[in-house]
Amino acid sequence: MNPLKGMAPARKLVFVCGLFLCVAWLLAHARHLLAPEQHGLIRFTLSALMAALILLRPKPDADPRAARPSVILSIGFSGAIAAILGLIFDVGQIEWLGVLMVLWACLRWAMPPRCAADIAYALLLVYWAHPIPTVIFGPLQLWMQNMSVRGSEWLLLALNARAWADGQVLRTGFSVYEVPDWCSGMRTATTVFILSLGLAILNRLRWKASVVIVCAALVQALLLNIVRITTMVV
Repeated sequence: MNPLKGMAPARKLVFVCGLFLCVAWLLAHARHLLAPEQHGLIRFTLSALMAALILLRPKPDADPRAARPSVILSIGFSGAIAAILGLIFDVGQIEWLGVLMVLWACLRWAMPPRCAADIAYALLLVYWAHPIPTVIFGPLQLWMQNMSVRGSEWLLLALNARAWADGQVLRTGFSVYEVPDWCSGMRTATTVFILSLGLAILNRLRWKASVVIVCAALVQALLLNIVRITTMVV
C-alpha cells in the first residue's frame, strides 16, 4: 500500500511534515536512543520495521467514521505542548509522547479513516523505540536477574549439581559465579516483547491471544536465560 496514493496535496504536506518532525527528533536523540545499555539499535530497528509493516499492510474496504478535525487538532496541540514541556524540564518520556501525539495527529488527518487503527498500532510499537526509564528498567532488570539466578539454582539441583543462589551469585562447591546486570535477560526480554507484540498486531490477533503470545514470549526469554546461565556453570 502506498500511503501517498490518492492523497490531496495539502494532506501530503501534513503527512510529510509529520514524518520529518519524527525523523528530526530521532536524529537529534540518536545517541540516547541507540545506547547499548538496553539494546537500543535492535529495539529501534524492530520497532520501526514492525510499525512500517503495519502501516503498509492492506486495509479493510469499509471506512470507519472519520475523526472530527477538532479532536485531531486538540491531540496534536496537546502533543506539541507536552513535547515542549518535556524538553524544558528534561523529561524524556513526556517529550517522546508529545512527539508521537503530534505524529498521530498528522497521520490521522492525512491518511484515510480506514488507516486509523493501524496508525495507533504502529505508534504503539514506535513508542518502545525509546529507552525504558531507568526507574522502571532498573527494578525489572533486578527482578529478572534474581529470577534467572534462582531458576538456574533449581535447574542445577535437578541435574544433581551442587549449587545455591546467594543474591546475584551462584555458588558451587568449588567456584563462585556472579550474574552481572547485562546477563539478567532484561534487554533480551524487551526485544522479545516488541517482536511478539508486533507479530500479534501484524497478524490481526484478538487482544486476548495477543496477551497470551506476549506473555509466552517473555516466559521463553526468561527460561532461555536460565538455561544459558546453567550451561555456564556446568
